Amino acid sequence: QTDDELAITHAATRYLLAQAVGEGSPIEGLDLLIGCGRTIGAAPRPQQAAQLLLDGVRPLGITQLAVDSAGVLPPLGALEDGEIAEGMGVLRDDLLVPLGAAVVTRGGRAGQVAMRVNVHRVGWPDEGPVEVRNGQLQILPLGRGQSAEVEVELMPGVSLGGARPGRRIHANVSGGAVGLLLDARDMPLAAPRRTDDRRAVLSAWRDTFLREPSATASIP
Repeated sequence: QTDDELAITHAATRYLLAQAVGEGSPIEGLDLLIGCGRTIGAAPRPQQAAQLLLDGVRPLGITQLAVDSAGVLPPLGALEDGEIAEGMGVLRDDLLVPLGAAVVTRGGRAGQVAMRVNVHRVGWPDEGPVEVRNGQLQILPLGRGQSAEVEVELMPGVSLGGARPGRRIHANVSGGAVGLLLDARDMPLAAPRRTDDRRAVLSAWRDTFLREPSATASIP
């Protein structure tokens, strides 16, 4: 595929995912979201797979992300429930590629701070508070095999879904090939209507996913 062909394929995939889950009706309370199939599981870069999942599904809350790069999940689906659980237990660590964890919010006012996040890792300096404004996406480093406790302070009008009430939320997360994704782009995901503005925003989102994560890698 050329870059343009890949971009078109990914755009169609995001649209189909949004339609499948019901655009405007976010899925809440997921512990783990796994991307599978040729387009997501075999994306050239793990950051592209993460963008497809976040842009298409918009999992509200704090969710671990992974991809089934080996294509093992469809055959497992034909087994009995107990066999599926056993198969997942055996294959998960070897064949599912962890992408990291995503914190996805809803609500808030455009341009205003949506959440402040502190990251605590044993043996590492604490990171934060990291401010993420409504409409922003930010990715922090958290590699595969690393775990952290995140403290998320939500601003008025901002929510992580009904499963996590309150303004200050703590959760333990695991890292992966992408890191810790802080996503305050609201839902349903919307881009400006003006063509030039829309292209600029979409390009900025793509560049943020592909950029090496840092504490200051954010977009307006």
